[in-house]
Amino acid sequence: MTSMLHARACRAHARAGDTRAADRSANAALHAYEHAAPIEDDLPCVYWYNLGEAHQLIGSSALNERCAS
Repeated sequence: MTSMLHARACRAHARAGDTRAADRSANAALHAYEHAAPIEDDLPCVYWYNLGEAHQLIGSSALNERCAS
């Protein structure tokens, strides 16, 4: 859940044009995913979230940064 929230924050920062904050949130998302507890301990609402989804959200955010410039 924490990783997903950081990835969403990354997207929000990218849309706002704050590249540094977006990068920090992207790194935080990947760090949180890497250090997360087992999937069984997470909330059922994030059943769909995996490392591929994290990379997709971060990549999409990076595209938003480039398009906003």
